Amino acid sequence: DVIVTLTNTGGIAGTIDGVFIEEDDTSPEISVLDASDWAGRTLAPGDTDVMTLRWLVLDAQSDTGLVRIAVRGQEELVLPFSTVDIDPTLDVETSPPFTDSGSGPLVEMPAEGRATVTLLSVSIAPLTVHSLCLVDGNGECLQDDPDAVFRVCAGARSVLEGCEPPTVDGALLQGASYTFTGFFTAPERSVDTHVGRVLIRTDSAQQPDFLLSLVGAPCVRRQAGD
Repeated sequence: DVIVTLTNTGGIAGTIDGVFIEEDDTSPEISVLDASDWAGRTLAPGDTDVMTLRWLVLDAQSDTGLVRIAVRGQEELVLPFSTVDIDPTLDVETSPPFTDSGSGPLVEMPAEGRATVTLLSVSIAPLTVHSLCLVDGNGECLQDDPDAVFRVCAGARSVLEGCEPPTVDGALLQGASYTFTGFFTAPERSVDTHVGRVLIRTDSAQQPDFLLSLVGAPCVRRQAGD
């Protein structure tokens, strides 16, 4: 919030007929707190009052515009404003926790394993998730395949049944989150380690492309009966 102090420095009382906001874009983000209370408010000579401007961030763009204060019988007061440029920021949490391999974050998953991934918006600027999918070696999204070694499903899930591809509808406001689950199913008689890559594309200024590796280990028989 920003406080605007109004003082009547003249010799007669001044009556405010209204306060109006003009913004230079189509996403209104600036408002006057209790704006309707200002209509008809009178300041005697020497009186001071305060007005509160509130900024509700809807996107990452800086906002500019004018606050127009209509004073009865006098010239309109015009106050230009400009907000700071705030960038969206993505934070990622996983369970089990990911480690930094030097080539990027990875999550180690046991045979028939799963991992939950939570996307967090940690800036006042809303975060938009453009895409979220398993990708091939060229970074292109793979089609969801029920028989694939790796799959990603919307929500925090314990089973693959009913799996739906993750999609994030709308921007994530500050403090909001979205969770999906990665599953690994080791191929029968597999002895190789498998790696699946999840690419999360957002409008985060610091890291718009977050590539998370899911590492699936085969089931290893250590003793008779395993």
